[in-house]
Amino acid sequence: MVRIHGCLLLCALVLAPLTSWTQPVDDRSEMGLTDHLVQSASDPADHEALARHFRMEADKLRMMALAHRSMGDSYRRSKLRKAERQKEHCERIAALEEQISQEYEQLSKAHEAELSR
Repeated sequence: MVRIHGCLLLCALVLAPLTSWTQPVDDRSEMGLTDHLVQSASDPADHEALARHFRMEADKLRMMALAHRSMGDSYRRSKLRKAERQKEHCERIAALEEQISQEYEQLSKAHEAELSR
């Protein structure tokens, strides 16, 4: 029974983002699902699934930060009059995304620590 619950939790975390392209974007529903899964996590499989989920969120944010750094570099080489302001914008966004990514990494590690309990 515990193993089935963990498998269902993992499937929900992995498959939910894959189906999002067919539906309107509503971050509240994903956050609600994550909130429910965090509150109901009771065994190692649950925590392992949550650790993977938060690690994937961290990875997504790192990729977004890289994209913003790349855009900032493009603006730096641009001849647009407002390029400097756009470059600074991209750098600020990238820094925030990296910071949030680190927070997700910490959440992932906390759930991984629950595996050994």
